[in-house]
Amino acid sequence: MEQKNVKTVIAYYRCIPEMSKWLKRERDNLEDRYNSLHSIAMDGLPHGSVPGRPTEKHAEFLDELGVGDRLREINVKISVLEMDREALRGCFDCLRGEYKQILFWRYFCKYSWGRIAAEMGVPDSTARSRHDKALERFGNALEDVPMADEILIRAGLARL
Repeated sequence: MEQKNVKTVIAYYRCIPEMSKWLKRERDNLEDRYNSLHSIAMDGLPHGSVPGRPTEKHAEFLDELGVGDRLREINVKISVLEMDREALRGCFDCLRGEYKQILFWRYFCKYSWGRIAAEMGVPDSTARSRHDKALERFGNALEDVPMADEILIRAGLARL
């Protein structure tokens, strides 16, 4: 896989927890709308102060807005993100410790090349060379992942 694609996938992997958090927050907000529906008290008798069927009307209104469909869509997206995260974590686990560390410093900690070289105790050019090898090895591991092309497409669409 090309280096630019590998970098896109790594950026996607870095953002998966944040994307999941936002989707879960939206899901919780939508579920709160449904949970606000109250109809019959525990004694079995309706206790509404408003005439008619306000609970039923509210539920119909939420269905018209497509809240149920959106909740199902969010749950699917969250499960896809979790599967992608597990697959990409497996790719990172396949790397040698030095390569994993370089990618972590560069893409997760946002270290500069100078700082990476200083942490490794090597010249800047050596750090860059090892980074290129790490990307190559990660790309090779990624090619063995089922549906790697789909992960790349989702990474490209994530607009990181």
